[in-house]
Amino acid sequence: MDILFLSAWFPYPPDNGSRIRIFNLLRHLSRRHEITLLSFINHERDRQWVGLLRSFCSKVEVVPGREFRPWSPRALLGTPVVATRKGAEGLEVTHGENILIADEPTEFADAVLRLLGDEPLRAKLAANERRLVYEQYRWERIAKKLERFLYQVVENHRNKETK
Repeated sequence: MDILFLSAWFPYPPDNGSRIRIFNLLRHLSRRHEITLLSFINHERDRQWVGLLRSFCSKVEVVPGREFRPWSPRALLGTPVVATRKGAEGLEVTHGENILIADEPTEFADAVLRLLGDEPLRAKLAANERRLVYEQYRWERIAKKLERFLYQVVENHRNKETK
C-alpha cells in the first residue's frame, strides 16, 4: 500500500519523544508499505537528514515550518522586529531591510534603542516585513505548495497503477 505520511515534526534526528515515535513508525511502516513523507522542518540544517530518511521512505518532501513564526502577525501589524540569528533561522530575512539581527545582549539592546529613536528605520522595517510575510509566508501560498505536492503524489500513484 502507498502511504502519504504528513508530519508536523521532522523525524530526524530521533532525539525527543515526538521525533522518536515518528521515526520508528516510519521505519516500521516502510517494511510493508511505500511511504511518502511530507514534513515541516524548523531549521534548514534538517535538510541534511532527508537522504537518510529516503533509505526507508520512497519520497521525502519538506516545507519550512518557520513559515508559521509567531512574529509574522506582528509583522503584519507593522511592528519592526529585532531577533537573534537563531530566532531568524530559516526565514528569508535580511538584516537592516526587514529585520534587525543581534546576537549579544548589548547588541540586542542597542538595536531596540536604535529602532525606538529612528522613525524612518521603523517604518522601513515594518513595510518590508509586511511585504515579506505577504509574499512568502501567507497561508494561501503555503496551501498552494501543499496542493501542488499532493497532486504530484496522486499523479505518481496513478502512473504506477497504469504500468
